[in-house]
Amino acid sequence: MKTYIFFPPLSFLSGGMDVLLSIAHSLHSKNYDVYLVIKESFPDLESLAKGVPIVHFDTTEPTAEDIWLVPEGWPMALPPGLKAGCHCIVYVQNLAFLHGSLPKNITWPELPVSMLAVSDPVALFTQETTGVKPYTLRPGIDLKTFHHPKDRDVTQPIHGTIKIAWMPRKNKALGQYIKEAFAAKTSLNSKTTNIEWIEIHKEPKHSVAKLLQTAHIFLAIGFPEGCPLPPLEALASGCLLVGFGGIGGWDYMRQALPNGYTPWWPLREVAWEGNGLYTADADVFGALVALEHAVHILQSGGKELKSIHYNAKKTLKDYSLSKQSANVQTLWEKLTNKQLL
Repeated sequence: MKTYIFFPPLSFLSGGMDVLLSIAHSLHSKNYDVYLVIKESFPDLESLAKGVPIVHFDTTEPTAEDIWLVPEGWPMALPPGLKAGCHCIVYVQNLAFLHGSLPKNITWPELPVSMLAVSDPVALFTQETTGVKPYTLRPGIDLKTFHHPKDRDVTQPIHGTIKIAWMPRKNKALGQYIKEAFAAKTSLNSKTTNIEWIEIHKEPKHSVAKLLQTAHIFLAIGFPEGCPLPPLEALASGCLLVGFGGIGGWDYMRQALPNGYTPWWPLREVAWEGNGLYTADADVFGALVALEHAVHILQSGGKELKSIHYNAKKTLKDYSLSKQSANVQTLWEKLTNKQLL
């Protein structure tokens, strides 16, 4: 049995593509016969592939014994697998792209495909809109790259400038408005706090890690999201996490803001409690309240700050690359024995 993973022809390495690479690496390390399928060349892909063979879309020859995996936004990459009678799997990494890319005369229930979902909220959305119940395969982050700064105890109070990191990759205008509104709100206080904003955009992974280590707060403004990795990387880097869950973020986000927002759908039971200060998506006013509370507990220290960091550590145990790799191996063992999907 061979596994073919379609690698989208984007001009940059997206978070979803990085997750596909992680799956390929995990399978390759366990001696599975796995291939990355490309339609166009991608910069440094051979280096990124780490030994995983790369084949061109037009020259692949899959068989009915093989697995053909594509991310949800690329249904036009399914035909080789469908034609060969492969076990075709659609990996839903973001609910925003699940339906819009299909040809107008085709729906997902008509296609002989199985579904994977990157998070429980995405799995719920997928099942409710396709009738197919997905298997949840969560991503992992590199905890060797993203970790607490060694020269700072993140549970101790901050007496100087408080630094807030954010990424304008999604909803940039909304993020800018939150910055402006937060500056206006804090200017009314008699006790002024120096705030420095750190914009992180199109930086390589090691640079992102270094910038996050200098920050005290990470403002998450992305929505919709499948299972957003930057907030997890910020948690690993010692930041207080503030902002939007983007639906998929609630796979791991648990509310620590007093009287704060929680989603209407049921959340799975997890080993941790409040690990950040969250608001409903696009709730600017809520984001201001959450940021203000984050600044307060950073300056005050104490049990609330320590509790959030403690729960962040517990969260990260479920989202390591080793945990992801183990889950990939378990899933592929079941696929090999035709026990699942």
